[in-house]
Amino acid sequence: MTTKCIFVDGRGKSCNNSKINFSNYCHIQSHYPTKDEYQFKVNQNIELFRSERIPIKNFEFLEVSADGACLFRCLSIWLFYSSKQDLQDVKRKFLATEYFREDITLFLSDYDDIADCLTDPDYILDDDVEGDIARGVQQVIVNFIRANPKINIAPIINPENKETITLEDLIQICHDMDFQNYILLYQRFAGDDDFIMTDVEDGSGNIKQKKFELNDRWGGIPELVVFAILFKANITIYVPQKFDKVSLKPVNVGKISKNKDDVYLKQIDKISCPQKTLDEFNILLRNHEKGSHYDFLKMKN
Repeated sequence: MTTKCIFVDGRGKSCNNSKINFSNYCHIQSHYPTKDEYQFKVNQNIELFRSERIPIKNFEFLEVSADGACLFRCLSIWLFYSSKQDLQDVKRKFLATEYFREDITLFLSDYDDIADCLTDPDYILDDDVEGDIARGVQQVIVNFIRANPKINIAPIINPENKETITLEDLIQICHDMDFQNYILLYQRFAGDDDFIMTDVEDGSGNIKQKKFELNDRWGGIPELVVFAILFKANITIYVPQKFDKVSLKPVNVGKISKNKDDVYLKQIDKISCPQKTLDEFNILLRNHEKGSHYDFLKMKN
């Protein structure tokens, strides 16, 4: 079966464009016998697009800082809301992972007075609190990975996958670095500066400061897998898309404007907790000015 548009022009030249769904023709209106047939196929493709996606207006879209720690910030927001905005419950969840360090939970004591005042269900997490929780999230994840490099996480990524994929394998695939370098690098919070200043002695015996660049420490699938294990969560990842009426195909959206009526969410991944759980949350992956970027999606009541 041909996948190419069947249109042939007056000189006998065939169109090399791919066909669109439900049609023997491509996206070019002049290739259709009538305008009505073209519009009918356009409408069919629009309906298919909408039927396979969720309107973004069904969610509250919470944009997080693009500081390199966007994924960890999304995870911290979910911890906060799943704890019913109770920071002491967030602290208990950290302690329950058994991969905390004492300094991870100490900072939460500074925010006890804030937690006591949170009576508004629409309260948005304070940026400083969000950053501190995100720092703790990254630390417990890295501590778990250090202790469990050979754990098989294939069933969490895909329950039908019968092959073995370890955390060590996944880090190599996703972050393109070996295990020891990952552990060393990710001790530093992803939202901190991507450089360090070090005193260096020059040839004359003088001490000068030298700047050393560090690799980015962004979070991805390995960190989401570990978070699902530690905090017993199911995580669904979406990309925002619009239907492009020129190419008649879905296109990913980089910037979300105030008018979201034509923006829909396509599920691209789901990470399932190995234990039964009712705790589910959604995150948005979109192309940002500095690369891929995660934002938090909160389902509207």
